[in-house]
Parts: sequence; structure tokens; C-alpha cells
Amino acid sequence: MIQITDKSKCCGCNACGDVCTHKAITFKTDIEGFWYPEVDKNKCTDCGLCEKVCPNLHSEELKKNDFEIPVCYAAIHKNIEVRFDSTSGGAFTALAEYVYKQGGYVGGAVYNEDWSVSQFLSADKTDLPRLRSSKYLQSRFDGFYIAVREALKTGKPVLVCGGPCQMAALRGFLHKTYDNLILVDYICRGIASPLLFRKYIEYLENKHHSKVVYFKAKNKELGWRKHTFKILFENRDVEYQTLENNPWRILNYVVPEVCRPSCFECPFKGFPRATDITIGDLWADKKYIPKELDNDLGTSVVFVHSKKGADLIQNIKMLKKQDFPLDKAIAGNYHLMKPLCHSSHDRDAFYAILNESLDACIKKYLPHFGKKGVSVKEKLKNVARFLFSVKKASGWSLGTWEKNFRYNFFCGQVKGNVLEGKFFIINKYCTIVLESKAQLILNAPFYFGSKRVKGSRLDSRLLIENGGRMEIKYEPYSVAYGADIEVFRNATLEIGGGLGANIGLTIICADNISIGRHTGCGRNVTIRDNNGEHFISIRGYKISSPVTIKEHVWLTESCTVMPGAVIEPGAIISARSVVSGHIPASERRSRRGGGEKYSLEGLDKKYLIYGIKRFYWQICFPIRRGRSCYF
Repeated sequence: MIQITDKSKCCGCNACGDVCTHKAITFKTDIEGFWYPEVDKNKCTDCGLCEKVCPNLHSEELKKNDFEIPVCYAAIHKNIEVRFDSTSGGAFTALAEYVYKQGGYVGGAVYNEDWSVSQFLSADKTDLPRLRSSKYLQSRFDGFYIAVREALKTGKPVLVCGGPCQMAALRGFLHKTYDNLILVDYICRGIASPLLFRKYIEYLENKHHSKVVYFKAKNKELGWRKHTFKILFENRDVEYQTLENNPWRILNYVVPEVCRPSCFECPFKGFPRATDITIGDLWADKKYIPKELDNDLGTSVVFVHSKKGADLIQNIKMLKKQDFPLDKAIAGNYHLMKPLCHSSHDRDAFYAILNESLDACIKKYLPHFGKKGVSVKEKLKNVARFLFSVKKASGWSLGTWEKNFRYNFFCGQVKGNVLEGKFFIINKYCTIVLESKAQLILNAPFYFGSKRVKGSRLDSRLLIENGGRMEIKYEPYSVAYGADIEVFRNATLEIGGGLGANIGLTIICADNISIGRHTGCGRNVTIRDNNGEHFISIRGYKISSPVTIKEHVWLTESCTVMPGAVIEPGAIISARSVVSGHIPASERRSRRGGGEKYSLEGLDKKYLIYGIKRFYWQICFPIRRGRSCYF
């Protein structure tokens, strides 16, 4: 009979519940959000099956395998869309696709409606988007072991991916080896509390006053190494959290006690493994990763432990792989070999505060979270960055050096601080006009007139009139040479930063233009919220209307964004388009992270129609009526 007296000896695999034919075992969740078996002694016959399938009691015999030392690969999926949607390089998807093609079953973790996680067995390849990507939570296996056993009886191949302890539990539950079963585990640091994740979701929903409808860990839009979480809300808000501004991720490292007690004494680290294949992120030194497998879109590391796993890997055509040094792979994945270590924090005290709210936890354990204090060391680095940037922008032009120092230290219109890394870098051949009551507000570096072709004399111009305000809000922003940015009287131009604009950017702001974070511009892009002080005799016509371009938008070459345009997150505006009105986001997904992905195919036609209509009503129609028209 299973009796949990020491929680560090129970990994919560649920195998004992599935093996009990008398339904004597149920699972109850404790104050930390983890579940543990509880035996109904009135139903228990003391048959001992629950103890026989417990992976923690039989770890040594379960870890036996064909290869004592695994074969190691660096690998990526050949389909770039799969890589974008995967946590690392798409190795799991390649394995799953192969099994689906054989008419088999694939098992993995999926989100539920309440953002808890359950193990799911699928015979339908349309379920793959739900199964793909790490969930970073422990999945409930209730009933899953029985489902796998029944699927194996069909003789069709069955691929199951889960944590090392869960896959060892499955191996113990089945009692025997099945030729049609492929077991895959992932490199596991430790399983974070489901309670903590639920509190994190509540924290996000309170912050945005809206329900979370989509959640993606390790979103690739900012690059794989940024560890970005992307969250979509019911009210169309979008939030991207990198390592620096994600309290859930930071707490995982500052307070490792957020993980299950058994993770600190995990017997399933190292080699050999209980599985055929182990997958994970290839966190090796970049110089060792083949360039063709690493463009910051994610690279998988694959460890093969059995002959069955080796045959499978060789048969998968969609997986591009190369041999990789085992020692280098292990060096970048410490938790492949070693369990978690405790910190000095009191576990009971942490969960008592967490049950109040995540805000209380942040205040207690992350006192500097969200605060932008700058250390003396960082101030010196910022000064060095400023001087290096001026040297790169100016060469030895004394006039440009003088201009950079004047605008950064002696100009009241520029609100920045070099010591805090908020500086304005002006290249040669730039004309800057800031009228007496203008404001250029810098919360991050602003590079203006950046040149790729050295020696070019192409002019760049920045004008901010009295009462006008331009702000770089969050991250560095770079504008290439040939730019013309004009902020008229009492107008506001806000730029989130994070990317930049290529050669020939034109921004004409007479009212309000807002450009979100990580929005980039190709060559010769024009953004304007007005048509000048010129009127057209059309009912409802306005000379200006605010422009809103949200996060992660890409404006391609020579496109024009017209007054009143609203472009939702992630949209891609095609080359030479004329954009007005509302442009929807590039993708929408179901609540559980799967669902349809709407392609951008057909949007070019939509933008073309916008352009034709605009051209007709503002140029052709007035000319036919004998009226003047201007842009």
C-alpha cells in the first residue's frame, strides 16, 4: 500500500492510481498545488500493485537501456513554421509526424481550459499544435497509462513524451517491453507548482483587466535566446515577457522551492535513461553549434539511448541533424545530470505568501522587480557605450562630436540620461531642429542617421516643433540615413523601440502616431497621420487622424501608412502597399494554444484595394470634379 510520509519520495506520476483495479487511490492537491495519492483503506486489498509501479521505488531497474552512453545530435525541423512554433528546434514534431504517418498514436501534454495541464493521447495529426511546445508544468496522467496500454494492443506505433519520472512510471506500469512503443523524455530542471502558474495567470489578467486566451513559452518573434513568453488577452492586448520582466521565470530561479519536493532528490538524472530518446534545448556555447542549425530560431539536442531510438532517428527525413559532442551538450544542460539544489528560502513561508497573491511574492522575494536602479558599474558601462557609439557615428568629425555632446548634456529639449543608458546618437550629415518648447524623451538609446555605407553624405532630418513631443519608450531604436521625421506643433510621436527603420524612413506627425515595440520598417517606408493643411470636398473628410501601429508589426519596403490606420500586433504589411483603416493581427489561436493559424495570404489584395480606393477618392474624384487635391 502506498503511504506518503515523505513528499520528496513521490513524483506525482499518477501510475499508482491507474494500476489500482479497485479504485482505492485518489489524488488530493496540497497547499502548494501538487497532488499526492491517498488510499481508501476500505477499498484497498493490499495487493501491492501500486508499490510495484512506483518509479521512485524501482528507479535503478527502470533506467537500464541499450546504450550506457547515448549518441548525441544537434537537430532542427526542416519546416521553418514548425521551428517557430516549437520550444527548441522542433525535434518532437518530427518524431510525432513520423508516427502519425504510420497510423500511430502520439501522447504529450496539453493545456486545459483553466490553464492546467493534462497528458493526452492522440491518433489525429491535427492535435499536433496542441501537443507541441513545452508547458513547464506537471501534467496529470490520470487514465493515461491505461489508454497507452490499450493503444499498444492495436499493434500500431505509439510515441509518448513526458518527464523522466513519468516515462519511467509508464515503463513500470506496462511491465514488459513493446516493440511498437517509443518513449521520449525531455531535459527537466524541475516541475514548478501549478498553483504558482495559476497565480501568474491571475496576475496577468488583473494587469490587463482581461482573460488570457493564448499563452506561448519561448515565443520566437524576438529570437529563441530571449526566452520570450507571448500572452494574448480577450481584449486584444498583447504582452511579450523576456527573462528580465517575467516574474514567473525569475521566481523559478530565485526560489527553486517553487518546484515539487521530489525534484530535489530526482533519481532519473544522468545516464542511462528509462527512455529511447531524450530531447531538449541545445544550450551549448554558440561556437560549437553548426551555423546551419543555429539562426536563433531554436536548436534541439537529441540523445539516443536505445537501438529502437537510433533506428527511428535515422528514418525521419524532416529532421536535419549533425553529430554533436556529448560533453559540450551536457555542459550547457546542467540539469540533465544533476537535480535541483535548495536555496536558503523557507518553503512553507513562500507558499503561505503565494496563497495570498503573486504580487505579495514579488514584493517579498523580488524587491527590485520592475525597478530601474542603475549601479555604478552599469553607469560606467553606459558612458563607455555612449562614447563608443559617438565614435562609430562621427569618426573624427569634431562638429559631430560637439553636436552629440550638446544634445545629450546641454539641450533642455532632450530628456535623457547618459549614465542610465538613455542617450541620443547623431551621425554625420544629420540636421536636428528642436524648437524651444519641443521635447525628445529618451527611455532608451536613440540612434539617428545610422549609416551602413561609410562615407555616404545622404542627409537625415529631425524636426520637432513647439509643443511637439517624441518619445522612445522602452528599448533602443535605430533610424538609418535618409530619414525625414517631422513632429508638428502639439503633436505626439511615440516609438516602443526594440527594432528600427531602414534607409529612407518618412514620418509626418501632426496629431498622434504610436509605434509599438519590436516593430520594424524596411526601405522607404512612409507613416503619416495627416494630409497637410489641405482640404478635399468630401463629407466626413479630416486632414489628420491618429495612427496606431502595435507590437511586432513589419512594414516592408515602400509601404505607406495613411491617417487613421490601426495595425494590430504581428501583421506584415506587404511592399508598396497603401494602408488605411483597421488591419487585423497576423494570427489568432484557440484558448489552449492550438487552433487555426490564419496565413497572410490574400492580405496583399486587401491592401491593394485600400490603396485604389484612397487614390480614387483623394485624387481621381477631385480631379473629375475640378477640385484641387494634395498630399
